[in-house]
Amino acid sequence: MVLKHNKNNSDYSMFLNPIATRFSFLESEYGFQMGLSRISGREFIVDFIKRTVGILFTCEPQSLPAINVYSTTNTNILYHPLSSLSRLPLQQHYKHLKPNYTNEVEYACAYDLCLKAHADLLREYGEKFLLGDPSDLHGIRPGQYNVLRRKK
Repeated sequence: MVLKHNKNNSDYSMFLNPIATRFSFLESEYGFQMGLSRISGREFIVDFIKRTVGILFTCEPQSLPAINVYSTTNTNILYHPLSSLSRLPLQQHYKHLKPNYTNEVEYACAYDLCLKAHADLLREYGEKFLLGDPSDLHGIRPGQYNVLRRKK
């Protein structure tokens, strides 16, 4: 079940406000509009939508946000990680983020660093996508480029 959430909730504000700030360039430079923010189970969700493409952010409380990209031109929407735009695994860009936090300040700092990495990678690999062209997502499986390939 998906519910609209009371935006006065502090966890919700901690999720939404940094995303709206860090990704304001999507609206100002590329013509995206922030969609309806919502909660599904324990997960906070918000997306930015343009006519042919969308960017989805999800996050559970005290976790780091995930980002996925998708084409709105298909009847069955497939959510792709950013690695689908780069055709490269991107884990090395997040290796400085540790999985556990001892306090709210440490968590907020890691959250912002994660959003910065998302934004930097989206700008670096997603220019065509940000301009509204979803063709880089056609013909690949979501997550196809997530895993580092080992040489034999």
